[in-house]
Amino acid sequence: MAKPSTSILRVIALKIEFLYRKFHRLIAWLTGYLRLPITCDVYYAIEHEHGMAIKGRVMRVRKIHEPDPDDSRIRNFLEMFKNWVTPERPYTEVLISWGKHQLSVKSDRGGYFEAEFESPHQQGPVIFEIPVRGATPVSIDPVTYSPADAEYLLISDIDDTVLITNAATTLRMIATTLLGNALTRQIFPGTAALYQGLKQGTTVEDHPHINPICYVTSSPFNLHNLVSLIFQTNEIPGGAFLMAAWGMDETKWFRHGHRDHKFEAIKKALSWYPSLPVILIGDSGEHDTDIYAEVAVKFPDRIIDVMIRNVCSKSKIAVLRSRWNELVGEDNFFIFSDCMEAAAHLRQRGRISLSAVEAVAKSIEEADESILTTLIEPMQKHLKTEDKN
Repeated sequence: MAKPSTSILRVIALKIEFLYRKFHRLIAWLTGYLRLPITCDVYYAIEHEHGMAIKGRVMRVRKIHEPDPDDSRIRNFLEMFKNWVTPERPYTEVLISWGKHQLSVKSDRGGYFEAEFESPHQQGPVIFEIPVRGATPVSIDPVTYSPADAEYLLISDIDDTVLITNAATTLRMIATTLLGNALTRQIFPGTAALYQGLKQGTTVEDHPHINPICYVTSSPFNLHNLVSLIFQTNEIPGGAFLMAAWGMDETKWFRHGHRDHKFEAIKKALSWYPSLPVILIGDSGEHDTDIYAEVAVKFPDRIIDVMIRNVCSKSKIAVLRSRWNELVGEDNFFIFSDCMEAAAHLRQRGRISLSAVEAVAKSIEEADESILTTLIEPMQKHLKTEDKN
């Protein structure tokens, strides 16, 4: 049986996209007609060298369930489903205030909006207001930035770099994402202490540096609330979450390519902090090495360290090393098995303080043995099986 041509698939995709758009327009109309309250989900408001970058989405106010470790998998699945059924409001004006400055933007057809304050540092929170009846204003404290206190920019992946996601195994990744909540999702032991050390830099005792952090992931903005709550719960330092806008349009089925999104997001982060050298952290399971190699070749004077968490078999790691040497050939590439190994390497490279290394060691020692048994050992067994095959 002959495969359908690309043109036929494109026509089908556009038809589905048309119905998809009509459905969301109906939801938006009902939201307005019924005068349901609307608000802004703010994904980031982060200061950089040129001012402040902002991204958010206009949506109907939703009741958020506070997660509990004892929540059933069915409850977790239903809460996750609510994250995907997004009642966004397209083409809606948003007034954004920061100190003495104010600007007006309009959301796109997916409800997303972006804004840039091209101004020096202002005191106080960023306030988001929607000038319609029943709208709920939002006030958040931005992620601040002081050029005098920054040593480098950290750009990090999330899945299987910070969170244990099993992204290399599709079914396990789906189960982990859909059936867990912010209190049951696990991070790699020592990650919070490691990233706190990276944010603080080298001289913590006398004058701590505050290094900016950008998290780059192909996960959709629908998961932003979940991811940010996981970070808060585990005391991982925040930053800009450069996530992906999933959905259908003329250019994509639900989402753009993993490589394209991550590469463009990294370029955006680099443009925010043009004077800072950069540390890249990712994992060996989802093409991070190839993407980071491309970034290192394009911006050779910016990338000072590339750190890759090993979540693959030894044979695949050997391929990654060979590919990096072929494409880049620099000695700033390091593959680590755990956060202690990463911390020791970063200390040797002069990126973090001795107290940060000690904090990572203490954090790993205090890690719950049950977590190590139920989450890390199955991954290690999976890697050994791959090596045998």
